Amino acid sequence: MKWKVLDLENNELIINNAYKSFIKYDENGKKIGHYRSDGKLKNIQSYRRIPLNPRLRELLLKHKKYQQELFKKSRAIKDRHRVWSENEYMFLGRNYHPYVAETLSSALPELCDEYKLERVSPYRTSP
Repeated sequence: MKWKVLDLENNELIINNAYKSFIKYDENGKKIGHYRSDGKLKNIQSYRRIPLNPRLRELLLKHKKYQQELFKKSRAIKDRHRVWSENEYMFLGRNYHPYVAETLSSALPELCDEYKLERVSPYRTSP
């Protein structure tokens, strides 16, 4: 999610795209690797507006300030000529690239087991 999906006026998150991994092909149609980019959601029901819990709003705003400061101070980010904007992704990995669901899916079971939590998935819907 990018910061621009945070609608503070209406206290909602607007889900309207996904950061995904795509297969890269050469001119002969041979698979030569992967790249990551924004993409469409799977179906029309995936596009939605989610009410923002007051505590989550508070945490997101705190995280936003932290990230803005990080972009000002981090040599690695400056070396990549990146400047913070509302078009930036909310959650970045160690290499300052956004997470993709596949990355989270592989790490979540281990994290849940370590903290004795119910196993969850980024794809799981509410009961």
